[in-house]
Amino acid sequence: MFGYYRIFLSLCVVFQHLCQMPGNNFSGWYAVFSFYILSGYLMTFVLNENYGFHWDGLRRYFTNRTLRIYPTLWAVILFSLPFVAYLPISDFHRNIYLPTSAYDWLRNLTLIDLRIPNPRLIPPTWSLFVEVVFYIAIGLIFARKKWITFLWFFASVAFTAYLVYSGADKEYRYFSIPASSVAFSSGAILYYLRKIQIPGWFTPAIIAAHALNLLYWHLVPEGRFLEGFYLNVVLSAALIFSLSKLRPTAIDKVAGDLAYPVFLCHWIIAALINYYFEINKGATLFIISIPPVLLFSFILHAQVEKKTNAIRDRVKNQTFQPAQSQSSSYPNRLPDLPA
Repeated sequence: MFGYYRIFLSLCVVFQHLCQMPGNNFSGWYAVFSFYILSGYLMTFVLNENYGFHWDGLRRYFTNRTLRIYPTLWAVILFSLPFVAYLPISDFHRNIYLPTSAYDWLRNLTLIDLRIPNPRLIPPTWSLFVEVVFYIAIGLIFARKKWITFLWFFASVAFTAYLVYSGADKEYRYFSIPASSVAFSSGAILYYLRKIQIPGWFTPAIIAAHALNLLYWHLVPEGRFLEGFYLNVVLSAALIFSLSKLRPTAIDKVAGDLAYPVFLCHWIIAALINYYFEINKGATLFIISIPPVLLFSFILHAQVEKKTNAIRDRVKNQTFQPAQSQSSSYPNRLPDLPA
């Protein structure tokens, strides 16, 4: 039951990008690492339960990941291009402008090497590049054996401890691929822990702790970012572990379907509102942007994702049988997510 959580995380990203506020606002940073944890869990789960690690299974896994990420990405880029070309969108976000070289076009269309350097037609897609790297690494290496997954996790924790001890800046701890490993590996080990039973009070308690952590560390002075950031990894992993035991509802699925389009389209929608209505970044822009962002996301899902989902369902046949019988409560098609 990840749909509500995914749309909440997407809106946290939107909130950080559009709502300037006094003090700290790292809600999007926290949310992106939570997405990474969810990705680590889901990719490890689906590889072991649905695809397997033989050649045909990996082919289907990588095909479906490609179909999930790129069609919606390209649709948002296509929608954005005329506005980026003819309106001063870069005044709203300095990274949004037309690529000037073939390599920059390639990076934006394929996500290959799409990190922080400009231009980025869709600014948050740098995190999709991180996701793609770990999709590949998890499929080829990290999800193959339990001991490999746990070794990866402990190595990632050790590297994170080194970053903290050495005083690495927070940008490196957030944007870099090596620093993101602790989030993906934290999610991956949840697959092997998922049969552990939890009491009924655990889920509401973790939700409350997660919310308090998100709120509290955004009110304290800057310089206390790291405590909440890494505590967020622990709490997000615990929440994902808890939510994995709940059956999704129809509304939960609808909410989850909108998460990725919201993640992709909010910048261009907000930029258009800013240009035509002269509303600057702040609470007003955030609130006014939500309805058109959700509407456009619904259109993207209906016109693009539903069609690609039908193809993905055909690709993901049920020929693979896991070595051990597992719970059948998990949905037949893997819930999708943004990074």
